[in-house]
Amino acid sequence: MSLVVAGALAGCTSPAESADTPTPQSGEAAEVAAPEVSAPVTRVAGRLPDRDRLALRRQVEELVSRYVLAAFVDPATAPADRFPGFTEGATRLARTQGAVLSRADLEEAGEPVVVQVVRVEAPVNVLAPRGRPAGATARLDLTLEVASPEDDTASASASGSPTASTSGPERVRLQGRLLLTPVGQSWRVFGFDVRRTDR
Repeated sequence: MSLVVAGALAGCTSPAESADTPTPQSGEAAEVAAPEVSAPVTRVAGRLPDRDRLALRRQVEELVSRYVLAAFVDPATAPADRFPGFTEGATRLARTQGAVLSRADLEEAGEPVVVQVVRVEAPVNVLAPRGRPAGATARLDLTLEVASPEDDTASASASGSPTASTSGPERVRLQGRLLLTPVGQSWRVFGFDVRRTDR
């Protein structure tokens, strides 16, 4: 399946030592780790000192990591909160395209799924007139593995087990652009042009 989103210019002590240490309750969700993102600055229109390139890279990596975590990986994230770091206008647009830009379409018929990040890269092109970044584009390339909880458990079963999964997890890939604007000391997504393919 291939879907396209055109972004508008709208607008990351142990229990044995203390009896008072709380222990996880049955049914509590474990904390989901933020995915690692690689977002090197690969092209600069203008001039940008090395220290500013490094700062921009770290900011974009954090921004993209927060988005991927909220939109795809963490099942506890409410649909309204799946686009952190997006401007107000970009958030409104992204919510109408949740089938591409979030896990909404992966949870078929309300069934839970386990989403794991295989790889996420977002190399950055930046416009920096007079040595100051004025805008940037992150070229997103995200690969996910999607499985039902039963499939995830079955994959760890011994070969030949009657519960073993035969199909394995589904691969989902997002490719495209996140258009970025500086806001204060950080960056926000104000537009996007992303396609998704499933296999």
